[in-house]
Amino acid sequence: MLISSRYEGMPLVALESLALGTPVISLSYPGADDFIFNSKNGYVADSLKEFVDLIIKCLTNEKHRQYLSQNSRQIIKTNFSTDRAKAYCDLLANDLR
Repeated sequence: MLISSRYEGMPLVALESLALGTPVISLSYPGADDFIFNSKNGYVADSLKEFVDLIIKCLTNEKHRQYLSQNSRQIIKTNFSTDRAKAYCDLLANDLR
């Protein structure tokens, strides 16, 4: 999954892709590294050249792509599960009291 934008919020389609085991390669923007961990579940590229090089790397290296895919699913389960979302909402609700 590719994100070629320099300005994004939290793109749900990227989280959905990671949950399905599809690594994400993105151009750098504030917040990209909140869910894309370089060499773990995808890459955040600082330049267009690096972006293209990383795309080629992932397309041509099956073993590495499988490694990123397996990590993608686990990272989403660990960091973005419904249990984590509920815990975050509970923290917010407690702060408002």
